[in-house]
Amino acid sequence: MSPHQTTRFRKLNGGEGADVDVQVAPIVASLNNLGAETISSCQGDPGPIADGGRYGHVAFVIPGDEGWFQLCELVFKHLTPMYAHMYDDVILEVHSDDKHFEGWLRFRNEAIDEITKRLGCWVEMLHK
Repeated sequence: MSPHQTTRFRKLNGGEGADVDVQVAPIVASLNNLGAETISSCQGDPGPIADGGRYGHVAFVIPGDEGWFQLCELVFKHLTPMYAHMYDDVILEVHSDDKHFEGWLRFRNEAIDEITKRLGCWVEMLHK
């Protein structure tokens, strides 16, 4: 159970739903609007990492036969340039094993508002 205030996303977890930290809920919603399925998220804790601050994250997959390609395109072609100027405040990664690829958006808690704004604007532009 998260120590942060949460909201329920009914479409996650194969339709069973999942609790999502309120601060990252807009990021989760935007990624889901892009066809990603969130598999894990946490808003992290503010403050310097060395002094107890903790990175937040949103981990996601894109289902389907070409999901790995779409995930890599989303992370490397779109999200990485969008957040490159934020240096260590935002870290984008793709992890893979024999069965699937996962995208990871890691961030300092203080960067959530900027991430939310940029991602939300981009998703809105795509859907016009």
